[in-house]
Amino acid sequence: MIDQQTLNRVYDAIKIEDVVGDYVDLQRRGANYVGLCPFHHEKTPSFTVSATKGLYKCFGCGEGGNAVKFVQKIDNCSFAEAIKKIAKKYHIEVVEKELTEEEKREEEHRSAILRINEWAAAWFEKQLWDTQEGQAVGLTYFRSRGLRDDIIRLFHLGYAPARCNLFQEAVRQGFAPELIKQASLGTADYPFFQERVIYPWYNAAGKVIGFNGRILKKTDAAGRDLTSMKYKNSSEIEGIYEKSRALYNINNALRYIGSSNLIYLVEGQMDVISMVQAGIGNVVASSGTSSFSFYHASFLSKKTDNITIIFDGDAAGQKGTIKVAKLCYEVGMNVKTIVFPQGEDPDSLSHKMSSEEFTDFINKSSKDLILHLIDENIDEAMLEPDKLSALMNSLVEMVAYIPDALRRESYIKICSRNLEVDASVLRQQVEAKVSEYEQKKRQRRQYPNRTFTSTSRNNNPSTPTSATAQTAADNVSAPTPPTNLSSAQSRRREIEKQIAKLLLRKGEGVVFTYDNGDDCTLSDYIEQTFNDDSELTLVTPEYKQLVNLYLTERKKPNFDPDKLFAYDDLANAASELLIDHYELSKIYADDEPLADDEQTKARRQFDLLDNANHLMLDLRIAIVDELIEEQNNNIRNPQVMQDEAMMSNCFSNLSMLQKLKTEYVRARDNK
Repeated sequence: MIDQQTLNRVYDAIKIEDVVGDYVDLQRRGANYVGLCPFHHEKTPSFTVSATKGLYKCFGCGEGGNAVKFVQKIDNCSFAEAIKKIAKKYHIEVVEKELTEEEKREEEHRSAILRINEWAAAWFEKQLWDTQEGQAVGLTYFRSRGLRDDIIRLFHLGYAPARCNLFQEAVRQGFAPELIKQASLGTADYPFFQERVIYPWYNAAGKVIGFNGRILKKTDAAGRDLTSMKYKNSSEIEGIYEKSRALYNINNALRYIGSSNLIYLVEGQMDVISMVQAGIGNVVASSGTSSFSFYHASFLSKKTDNITIIFDGDAAGQKGTIKVAKLCYEVGMNVKTIVFPQGEDPDSLSHKMSSEEFTDFINKSSKDLILHLIDENIDEAMLEPDKLSALMNSLVEMVAYIPDALRRESYIKICSRNLEVDASVLRQQVEAKVSEYEQKKRQRRQYPNRTFTSTSRNNNPSTPTSATAQTAADNVSAPTPPTNLSSAQSRRREIEKQIAKLLLRKGEGVVFTYDNGDDCTLSDYIEQTFNDDSELTLVTPEYKQLVNLYLTERKKPNFDPDKLFAYDDLANAASELLIDHYELSKIYADDEPLADDEQTKARRQFDLLDNANHLMLDLRIAIVDELIEEQNNNIRNPQVMQDEAMMSNCFSNLSMLQKLKTEYVRARDNK
């Protein structure tokens, strides 16, 4: 683990414009720098770097954070690796501190699994190329599938021989027998992979995390059927190989996703390999269609807005497509599909066409999934009411997963026009499904790329502790905001955002002066307001944490609000609030030095306090609106409707809340 003094030296040395400038051509624009975002394809610069705050923000794809996170993301590396890269740039020696015994054991075990996987991948590859059996069986098979030798080497494909002595070789290399077993590479008596071609799986950082082995024989020596054991996978190991997180070819695909703003998802490894051979690099596969998870969708949505699903056209493939599409719709992605000619898939068709023909086919055949489902089924559905009803229900379920209300409305109108159904009927069904899904979506949305936890710090407010920093190692993306919030919840979220934004930007501004001459800053005022009213709280995780961290850190020596989030794992969320998309002219900018006359100072203090009061009253109104919304939902509950006492209580509460809201609105509007 990198020691705290090294972290301090690196953080003190960092100039974010220099670090980012090694990868992006930055141009000065006022106090900030702008350039083309390296994380998605764009022609007009929307990527902004703030040198004063140590943060970057792309207003096109939403990526943001600090210099360390930038290096993590663009180089697909861990936190420690990013620190070492930056340290090397500034000629800083990296010193690593001792781990606890438990930390050592965990890290050593993880590293050992990755080491033996790397060794095994090389061993399997050597068997393929350098042994007579490997060449005769494995290499012949891959070539018979139309793969070029350079592609076989690119994916490090391998072979496990009939008399597989991998275990014995691994022991001779110094690997412990128990470790070999845990890595699913066999035991002294049982070679896990045997007479199989081997496909290594890599994570985004290019580390071998597991293997898939395909047997080539249909029967064994005794004539027993082997087709049920056609494929074997490494056992799942938490934090290393998990089917719900692994994607085949993600290590190569990442470099192509940004420029194309698109990812192709296919069913199998050979589909991936054949598409890459045909010149399409932005393609991945999950470990079976059933393994594609919300994590996968969330991870890919951070890289691109667009996904094209290419699964088999049979019933299982169509079912898998719809399942994956719902997850992708849920995270805001645009979903398309491609229908291949009867009996063809990406692997087979790519070998019947030139690379140019295949790429042209892929580009021209891609079609919006919902429109495709309508076109494919409408003729038959319009002849049979049952099939029309089934089609409409399927489309309603899919549209309901789309978080953007305008996109939902667009699809409702398209479905209405094509299926000759009243749009209001479809709209009612969709919104009913949206409500039904809401609770399930919130429970499943676990912010896979970062967990909001309290940030512990040492006495230096500009740098995180080693524990905090190392915990953030893989936190390369900010969380996706919850979707399908009610109108009251959405308003509250926006108000909380504005409160956090005001505090982060103007927290040390003076709002008034006490009789004893002491100044009351905006942060003092906001903290006291929250302390005085326990019901006045922030509930949006990222804004709550930003506010709490600011209010805690401002009490420490050498507090620098500009640099507070430059080295914190909340940098992405902070960048959204601290960096403006468009920079104001100095004539209008509110960060310019104030005039020294007392009248001007008093006016600015009054405006700041008035703004804070206004937002706090807005927050009170939003909280009451949520309670009103809750009471209205209770009133519509069939169980409540049948109970006169419960109905009376609901109406009484509703009346009280409406009066309270009126008081808050009057107080706000009279400010």
